[in-house]
Amino acid sequence: MTQSIIGTKSMVVSPHYLASMAGNKILEKGGNAFDAAVAVSACLGVVYPQMTGLGGDAFWLTYEREDGKIRAFNGSGRSGSNVNRDAYKGEKKIPT
Repeated sequence: MTQSIIGTKSMVVSPHYLASMAGNKILEKGGNAFDAAVAVSACLGVVYPQMTGLGGDAFWLTYEREDGKIRAFNGSGRSGSNVNRDAYKGEKKIPT
């Protein structure tokens, strides 16, 4: 690439063009960067499943303008090998 690309409205980068388009569409409809990142991740689970997928690890940094705080989320680790949907019947949330 010999020329830089400059955007004037929005820019989303991912390893697959369809996922980038999904994230950009969210921004065009008024979503924020966090909304766009979720859309990109969901799309990558379909178009790039060998590299990512629903239920995979997640590492996020978020910023809330209202309270000025940066939060880190570490969604990594092993999944239970014998866990299935029935294990959570009657639960309001997945137990820690």
